[in-house]
Amino acid sequence: MAKRSLFIFMIYLLQSIGAFEIIKERVEVTKKGNEITVKIPNDSALKSVFLAVEFSDQCTAGFKYMVNNNNSTGVLTYTQNVINELKENDLIRLLGVFETKDQVIRESLDYKIGVDGNCTLQHTVPENEFNLSETYVNYKCTYRRGQLIFEEYFNESMSQWQNEVRTLWYSAVPFQELVVYTNDRETCELKNGNLLLKAKWNNITQQMLHLLDCTSMVQSDKDKECGPFFLRVPNLIPSIFSAKVYSYPFKFKYGRVEIRARFALGDWLMPYIMLQDRENMNIDLGSHIRMYARGNLKLQDNNNNEIGAETLFGSAFLIDQSDEIIEFRHSFRNKHATPLAYDFHNYTIIWRRDKIIFKIDGITFGSITNEDILKELSTKERVIALGLTAGGGLNFPDNYILPEQKEFKNDQPNAATKFVETIMKNETQNTWTKPYMEIDYVKVYALDANEQ
Repeated sequence: MAKRSLFIFMIYLLQSIGAFEIIKERVEVTKKGNEITVKIPNDSALKSVFLAVEFSDQCTAGFKYMVNNNNSTGVLTYTQNVINELKENDLIRLLGVFETKDQVIRESLDYKIGVDGNCTLQHTVPENEFNLSETYVNYKCTYRRGQLIFEEYFNESMSQWQNEVRTLWYSAVPFQELVVYTNDRETCELKNGNLLLKAKWNNITQQMLHLLDCTSMVQSDKDKECGPFFLRVPNLIPSIFSAKVYSYPFKFKYGRVEIRARFALGDWLMPYIMLQDRENMNIDLGSHIRMYARGNLKLQDNNNNEIGAETLFGSAFLIDQSDEIIEFRHSFRNKHATPLAYDFHNYTIIWRRDKIIFKIDGITFGSITNEDILKELSTKERVIALGLTAGGGLNFPDNYILPEQKEFKNDQPNAATKFVETIMKNETQNTWTKPYMEIDYVKVYALDANEQ
């Protein structure tokens, strides 16, 4: 009896699959102008269809759920308008969930546009969940696993980036950074196919500094972040200018970021790669992911570990509403004991729902699985921020660095003035042998299955 039941079930299953194959071969896809029409035969074996569409690797927000009520037209019809008209040989991908009488079939169907607008079925991609990644871009739809979703080679323009223009010189500890981010060729330049972010010492001669194109977003902070600043007492005008850029309008959640770069070298400089919440971009850092190195040739922590220019850090910062800060940190020491500024390296951040992974030149050196930080980071899409800063409480914490190697304290009165005095006294500028960060390219890929 059991064998007979199994045999009957297999017959039903084969009939369902066979019915679907017949339905699939009869699906019609046509293009007319900016309109795509999909017609699915109203077969008695088909109960319902959930259909979404991709056009030549460009996701759309279009989808439709259709129930087969055996209507008089004999077809289930779905129409989708596209912004940019598709051309001959472009691909249209149908992502469908087909419910037959006995089972639910998930399948992806590719169609190529012909010269007359009629589309021909190419092949199917029956992988799990249509081979879609969990990556999101600009709150729209998902992409296929491993798909390149953003790239920048810095050959001609900065059209995919915006400059941050403001200073955190007068911000509260630990968010203070002893630098002014500007938007000019002296601090941000495209050269020989690379982006250069450059720190420079401002020999103060002007009586006032006012950042007219300031990007500060909080009205109450504009005076201390944008100016005007007046030269009434020594060092009241910020003395170090540099640059920070972030991807715009591109933002994403979950993905693999690959950046080829050469870091900066110089005491109290800090080049970084950051995944940051764009909504808080010009308010505060908020919880974020970053890779960074300190520019000091010689710098040690309280346990005498090397934390200077030879050491790369991959970390995630959890910053709660009370501004309590927790850093989940991993480090990698250059095996040749040479500063990261001497050569280009490939830096990788893999941001998954359940893990953050850090790599350099293909070598994994750390991962973060703390549920609190992962949950906090997952609430927002992130932009890619590239920057070169100086000093700062988060970057050079007093309780982390050997006291004899750091004469100024972040939380002392007039900390910025003391920082400048230390630099002047110790001729720190002489250590700035490479006060710029070079970026060759930036690429972002949709997460592949079990990305490692």
